[in-house]
Amino acid sequence: MVHAEGVTIPTPGKMEKIQNGFIADGDTKCRTQSIIFKLYVWAKSLTAVMLGLKPENLLLDNIGYVKLVDFGFAKKISSGTKTWTFCGTPEYVAPEIILNKGHDCSADYWSLGILIYELMTGNPPFTSSD
Repeated sequence: MVHAEGVTIPTPGKMEKIQNGFIADGDTKCRTQSIIFKLYVWAKSLTAVMLGLKPENLLLDNIGYVKLVDFGFAKKISSGTKTWTFCGTPEYVAPEIILNKGHDCSADYWSLGILIYELMTGNPPFTSSD
């Protein structure tokens, strides 16, 4: 096990404000690239889905690289197959999970899109006052 000393990635509105309430575009791009690379390498090597991608499950190490943590919802699946496990944080759950149509690693990419949106705007895209 690798020791990951770091801090949670700050998201505007939840932790600290950066550049008028938003994470700088360059920082978001760098962190997104790091997350995509780690997801790709991890999922490709294990044929797995994470199902828990959200700011609280990302840490920054002492030099600013992203570390993925909390694989409690992760599931190994065979290539070309789907799983029907309903789990995840509501704001980040892909439609196919909610509709119980079966999902694969594409659910992680949906969560990544939600995460990028939140890093850039400060809030998940599908929220309301209700």
